[in-house]
Amino acid sequence: PLTCIELSRAVHAWSAGSIPPFQHYRFTSLEQRDGSVASESPGIQSFGLMRRGEMEGKGVSVQGKEGQCVASDAGAGRLTADGASMTLSLASKPDKKYTMWYVRTLEEAGTEGKDAVRFMLEGSDDLEAWQTVGSSSSVGFFTSVVFTHGVAETPERRGSNLLLDARLSVWHWTAFSFVHVTQSLSFTLISGYSFFAVSAAELGTKVLIGSFGFFGFARICIGLVMLVLSTSPEIPNGIYSIGFGANFCVLGLWYFNRKMAAEGPLIACGVYLLFLHMYLRMALFDSTEAHIEDTPASLLKQVFWLFIGLFIFALRVTVMLQVHKGIALGKAAYLKVWQRVCGEQRADVIKLGQTVAKVRSSCEPRKAQQLGHRGYTEAIAESKQTQTKPSRVRPAAGVPPASPQSAQSAASPTESPRYLDARTASDDRLPQRLWRSSVSTQSIKTVFGVVQGRRPDPSSSFSENVVQSNRFSSALMHWQQERLTPWHLGRPVEKLDQLYTQAYLVQDTFLDYVVELAREHNGKFRLAQPQGDVLFDAWDGAEESRGRYVLGGIKSVWRATTKLQMAYQGDVSRLCDIVRETLYFETLAELEVCLGSMVKDSMVDIVSVKSTMQAAGEFDSVQADSNVWAGMPFVSVKVRLAGSHDARGLCCDAHVCELLLMLTDIGSVQTAEMGVAFRNWRNCMVSISFFCHMVQRVAGKRLLPASHQPRGGASEAETPSSGAPVSAEGGNASPGDAVVPFPGPSGDVQDGGVGSG
Repeated sequence: PLTCIELSRAVHAWSAGSIPPFQHYRFTSLEQRDGSVASESPGIQSFGLMRRGEMEGKGVSVQGKEGQCVASDAGAGRLTADGASMTLSLASKPDKKYTMWYVRTLEEAGTEGKDAVRFMLEGSDDLEAWQTVGSSSSVGFFTSVVFTHGVAETPERRGSNLLLDARLSVWHWTAFSFVHVTQSLSFTLISGYSFFAVSAAELGTKVLIGSFGFFGFARICIGLVMLVLSTSPEIPNGIYSIGFGANFCVLGLWYFNRKMAAEGPLIACGVYLLFLHMYLRMALFDSTEAHIEDTPASLLKQVFWLFIGLFIFALRVTVMLQVHKGIALGKAAYLKVWQRVCGEQRADVIKLGQTVAKVRSSCEPRKAQQLGHRGYTEAIAESKQTQTKPSRVRPAAGVPPASPQSAQSAASPTESPRYLDARTASDDRLPQRLWRSSVSTQSIKTVFGVVQGRRPDPSSSFSENVVQSNRFSSALMHWQQERLTPWHLGRPVEKLDQLYTQAYLVQDTFLDYVVELAREHNGKFRLAQPQGDVLFDAWDGAEESRGRYVLGGIKSVWRATTKLQMAYQGDVSRLCDIVRETLYFETLAELEVCLGSMVKDSMVDIVSVKSTMQAAGEFDSVQADSNVWAGMPFVSVKVRLAGSHDARGLCCDAHVCELLLMLTDIGSVQTAEMGVAFRNWRNCMVSISFFCHMVQRVAGKRLLPASHQPRGGASEAETPSSGAPVSAEGGNASPGDAVVPFPGPSGDVQDGGVGSG
């Protein structure tokens, strides 16, 4: 609708200022050169109407429609003077409108003082109802022409013609019509494309932000041209165009940097445009009250921006209040349980805090970020360099050359791993893990390059069925002899598909590690179907009993992309909870021992640890009253499986996984309603944090801890995990979804409550 309105206004603006067809036209003098208002003479010799492409009294000119000429039908009209007015009566009402008109000054010598300098032109079909169609002066006001009846530059030369053209200039029409139409059309297309193609929402947002800057810059350039080339009445319009364009440039920069609190810039934009509108009115007219009846409803657009901003603000505040009210029950339940735990296990709470501090100090050089592995990158480059043609490969010593018959037999569909199915899955000839088939103990040369010891055969099932490239499989499966070190960590991961490829490869290895931790430290998993009062139970990792438990698994792509847009500004490397699991413990002592053992375990490197398990007094004073915390105590640990041979063989030992450590007492109070309330709260987390921060800065009321400074999403350090036992996807929730952390009383970076993966 907005595009249609703008298009209609643009068409109207193109013809604005033209003289509509009437049978009678009346010229009326309002003021003469000597300042008198004469009623006995119109102050002109004659006046006439002009139309493009006509010659005086001879119809259409030979030059086509290139020039403005006296209209043939108006030239045959009859002029009659009556006091200060002169009427031009035509034989019949013309079929076409006129583009311009002219007045001829008096021809008698010494009549300069009687020349009309302020006048107007009216049209009528019945000589009774008159409509103003021209004036001695006019200005363009947005997409309309306003007749101001100002002083015209009437020539003093006797018998001279004064041409009067009230139409909008090309630059004015471009600034106030064409740009608006193209901008509305682009916004409509981008919004529609982003709405119907959900996967393109991020691209649509970027293009929309870019269009703000582009059209703002275009308005500034057009405004500068208007200042340079246009006449003095167009100078205020040029200044308005520059101010309007600067406003949209600032709006685009805000959304580019913040991408949040959309109502703030819209409200500021509406208020700014209102003041800009008032400036234009005062500059074009004598006062803000003058000619109100002649101006269009040009305030609609400015009021529209202001209304949209206020509507979004009211809606956001309403939703935030409802969400805050919904999460209050869960926070109260967690507070009650945690106070009891702190009373019973006070010493363990303090010891856990000390352990968390030690772990944090030990992993300070590391950063919770998904980084690439230089060793595998070099292996791929080496594989490209060592690739040779089969005809040039010489067999290694002790290896007989392959005959054509053997090569053909090796490529047979019945023997190739590509065609292995479930019927042959139990065959003893199959290796335990298909991607490690045909392991060689010595270096040999093949048509795919040099194969090192313990390097899988390029014709493995992994190369055939997964990566579908023998050469790439050879490089990818290159066995790294060295343990992962900081030197091996390269550039941040930039592609989500790369991150998910690593996640699918490492999830089983990470789950095996978590199961081993649970076995050693009495950790438990949540049961999918509670057995009476038993909600948690131990698990030995057996595949046949896997369905009895709620496991974290892999975060859904939809949730990951949402989190990228809302919290991380599209930085894929900050998604450190794609693979996640949750362990429950009966006591804090068991949880603390488990955390301590992870520090000493050579299997993993801890890159980040976050805790919301503080003493009860600290918890009450800071966290329970915070508007940006959902209230659930937990410990989040993010690790790399740097010492795992399996992860190293799959090229994913640099992938960061998340383990959440919780108490069964905390997990037992969680309900489905609390999960729904948290998911609603989590979606509003960024808005709540930003709103509280702004209120704190404006009103001076501390709604957030003093050290918390929201940055338009998650902090630079990876956000903690507050995860829920059961996510919306049917797995363990990742606390990293509560993406607005804040430092707690013990210096821990915290976020709130139950998470949903």
